[in-house]
Amino acid sequence: MKLIVPFQVPKKHYQADASVVWCFDDRCNEHQNSLLDAFIEAMEFKHVDLITEPGGAVVLARFQTYPTYSLIDRIIMSLELHSASLVVLMVHVDCAKYKGLGLGEEAVKKEWLAQDLAAAEQRLSKALETKKLRADIKKVIVDFDGLWETEE
Repeated sequence: MKLIVPFQVPKKHYQADASVVWCFDDRCNEHQNSLLDAFIEAMEFKHVDLITEPGGAVVLARFQTYPTYSLIDRIIMSLELHSASLVVLMVHVDCAKYKGLGLGEEAVKKEWLAQDLAAAEQRLSKALETKKLRADIKKVIVDFDGLWETEE
């Protein structure tokens, strides 16, 4: 074996400040300080379980079936393994996942995204209740000007 990146990582187990569901679209990470890093810093999170999914939280709002290792399963693992007490559901404008659903440009407007975040929160809340888990849920829309927390 050849060591390609020497790096020392603490072995101590951590508690996650949040489980963040984020689309794997990399446009928001093209700069030295990515939007995600800026969000984590603004929220003063020390440890985050980052869960990337094509479309982010839209999967919870728009899809009824999942593969075995689903988005909900990964969120539950974060809560159970790292005691996260907050789940941040994120969606973004100009998301190709919406276009792939045949919903067109209008579906990716903030109003639609806010409605999908509310549906995603409801679905996740039911799943957590079934598992007797509790977490606060924050809903965030990402656009090319920044991050917007929904109030619904």
